[in-house]
Amino acid sequence: FNHNAIRELEETVRSLRAEGFAAITVWPVGVKMSAAVRKAGYDCCTDYVRLGSALDYGKSADCAARLIDDYTSGRTDRVVLVHNHFYSMGHQGPLHSTMMPMSADMLAEGGNAGGMVADYIFEPSPEEMLRALVPYALRIYFYEALTDSATAEHASRMIAMQTASDNAGELLDELSVTYNKRRQQAITDELADITQATLN
Repeated sequence: FNHNAIRELEETVRSLRAEGFAAITVWPVGVKMSAAVRKAGYDCCTDYVRLGSALDYGKSADCAARLIDDYTSGRTDRVVLVHNHFYSMGHQGPLHSTMMPMSADMLAEGGNAGGMVADYIFEPSPEEMLRALVPYALRIYFYEALTDSATAEHASRMIAMQTASDNAGELLDELSVTYNKRRQQAITDELADITQATLN
């Protein structure tokens, strides 16, 4: 499960370096991801390693706020999220998406993309509204990625446990058949010994 996300991270870092991003800092969430990032030798910020274990919106919002601040202040040119995605109970997989700068697809997600747009009068101005709402949307987007990854992990564990239970059941059935055959053979051998002793 984690291996797929780690491989996706490595591919994303390679892709970013090919685009010309030389200084890449990884903010791993999770102990295994943190260990993999350190082992790979990436520059990393380990302030939020345990963020995924409790799924606390407040801590998630703090992390997102730091990322937003780094981006808006110019310390960071791009923020890319790499996480496991829950597609369905039977399918989970790695996903990477650009959090900042926000893409038109991300802004249109769930909205009226390409449709007719009504003309509204905004109070305060549209720019002030965006300044207030975009950080909130990014914090929600970041928290959604965390919950999505946690859901994918739980689904993966459930499937692994179900598979283990099914395998254990099959093994138990096979052992029961073997045990019954040996018990029947032992009874047959004892009856044969008793019959043989009676005849002698």
